[in-house]
Amino acid sequence: MHQPHNPGRRGGGLALSAAGLLLVSFLIGWLALGGASVTWEAGILRALRQPDNPALGVGPSGTAVGFWLVSFLGSYAWLSAMAAAGCAFLAATGRRRLALVVLCAVASAILAALALKVLAGRPRPEVVPHLGGFTGASFPSSHAMLSIAVYGTLAVALAASRTSRWLACLAAIALAAVIGFSRLYLGVHWPTDVLAGWCLGGAWLLGFTWFCGPSGAGRASTPPRRDHAPPQQPG
Repeated sequence: MHQPHNPGRRGGGLALSAAGLLLVSFLIGWLALGGASVTWEAGILRALRQPDNPALGVGPSGTAVGFWLVSFLGSYAWLSAMAAAGCAFLAATGRRRLALVVLCAVASAILAALALKVLAGRPRPEVVPHLGGFTGASFPSSHAMLSIAVYGTLAVALAASRTSRWLACLAAIALAAVIGFSRLYLGVHWPTDVLAGWCLGGAWLLGFTWFCGPSGAGRASTPPRRDHAPPQQPG
C-alpha cells in the first residue's frame, strides 16, 4: 500500500542527519586537535609524494597544476562569485526571498568556517612541502566545507525537480570530494581537516534543505498571489 508523503518525518530525518554530521565533525576535531591522529595523517600526506623527492606529487607531470586549479573551485573568491550569480538568477526570475535565503546560508557558512579556524588555531602540516602558497589556520578545511555547502545549496535552490535536485546534489558532493582531495595532494591540510570540513558542509546543506522543504523552495518561497474572483451576480 502506498504511504503518503510525510513532510514532518522527512524534516526530522534531515535534522537528525545534520546533528549526526555535526557530532562526527566534533569527534574528528577532538581527535585532530588532541594530536592523536598525526602519525597516520602524516603517512597519508607522504604517500601522495614521490618517494625520492617529497617536493613532487605522485602522478604524471602537470598533476599538481591540475589539482591547484581544482582547489581554486573551492576558494572563497570563486564560491562567492558562484553564490552571487545564483542569487542574481533567483532574483531575476522572481524568487527574491529564496535568493535572500541562499545569500544568508552562504554568508553564514563562510563566517562559520572563518570562526572555526580562529577557534581551532591548528597549524598547517609541514610534513611535505606545500604545492602552492596558502596561509591561515588548517582546521577545518574551508575548501572542503564550503564546496559542499555552497554548491549543494545552489543545487537545492536552482534545481527544477526532485530528481534533478538529487542529481545536482550528488554532483556537488562529488566535486567537493575532489576539491578536498586536492587539498591533501597539495599538502596544505591534514586529512582530518578535510574530513571535518566535509561533515560540516554536509550538515549545512542538510539544514538548508530542511528549510527549503520538499519542493526546493518551501519556507523560502514567496507565496503565490491569489486573485479574488468577483462576486457572482444573481441571475
